[in-house]
Amino acid sequence: MNLLTGETREFLNYLHRGGKFAYYWALDEVETFIGRDGQERKKRRSYWFNAGKPARIPQGVTAHIYFGVNPTNERGGSFKRVTNASVASLNCLFAEFDAKDFDSMAATSAHVEALDPRPSIIVSSGGGLHAYWLLDEPYLIDDGNRQKAVKLLYGWVKRVGGDDVKDLARVLRVPGTRNVKSKYGPDFPMVHFTKRDMTCLYAIDELAALVPQQSEPHVVKDSRNNTFDPFITNQRRVQAYLDAAVFNIVSSVQHAMDGQKHFTLRAAACRMGRLVGAGWISEAAAEQLLVNAIHGRARDMSNAVDTIRSGIALGQSSPAQMRDRPQDIERPANSRQADTIVRRHNNTRSTDVIIRARSARGGA
Repeated sequence: MNLLTGETREFLNYLHRGGKFAYYWALDEVETFIGRDGQERKKRRSYWFNAGKPARIPQGVTAHIYFGVNPTNERGGSFKRVTNASVASLNCLFAEFDAKDFDSMAATSAHVEALDPRPSIIVSSGGGLHAYWLLDEPYLIDDGNRQKAVKLLYGWVKRVGGDDVKDLARVLRVPGTRNVKSKYGPDFPMVHFTKRDMTCLYAIDELAALVPQQSEPHVVKDSRNNTFDPFITNQRRVQAYLDAAVFNIVSSVQHAMDGQKHFTLRAAACRMGRLVGAGWISEAAAEQLLVNAIHGRARDMSNAVDTIRSGIALGQSSPAQMRDRPQDIERPANSRQADTIVRRHNNTRSTDVIIRARSARGGA
């Protein structure tokens, strides 16, 4: 049985422009071998096809089927995958949103639908959503710009609040197949498009301009020169997370393009509302930061304030969560730490000043 619909074929064809080969990856088809260290290892089956000509999914292969998002110019073997070093082009930026990070699929959908710019494609995987922002032209990758592409994808995932799935060689579930994880049985969900607009295209420079600078992961070390322990000083962890989140939200409003400012402000307000819902910043402080950011740029400040307030209210229904944080992490009492961000800038300094100050401190 061919599980690929015409819509899925068109989608895969588009993502694999600029490369020669692409592949499916079957999670449950495993071959066991002995590694150089003498330990038993497992590798999973890959089904390769020419880019632009998606192969039929082999008969009987119906469980946990993924595809390589980006194409390659090197055809691999039956148990080989694309690597970051062999990706040939980008035709989208993408992000994955796990429902467990948002407490429900409804909250996940609310977050993704509030994103600006809006995704071209949204796929429900059964346990979350995959969002794709299609590029108008293939971005060809070679050794000269590969690291630039890595940084762009990392920064984009961080900007939109997705899971930490930023590698160029990422595989995601094929629309039209089923997610057969045991926890979803016996009625295993179909992986399917919830939104599909192949005409919603973006220039890569347009999206890159929205990614805050200094998006690379920053390794913090303590006085013993050890990698930062996430369990030390809960209050400091919350403050560091909050400081970076507020900077990114304010920056997105400050740099919103004409014609996109309303949607950007709405999305920023929803994101700020998630911080309010978590108890990390007061509603008044969140509103003031966004008013400062849009001041002088909105045609109608009264309407902008209404947008900010409604967005914050919506965002509070899906409180933010620090990924991999200890379960006993404390919230700042009365949000005092959060409100210092506003007081530090006296509520009157321009967003440019706020951003420059945040950058000088090594912000995200």
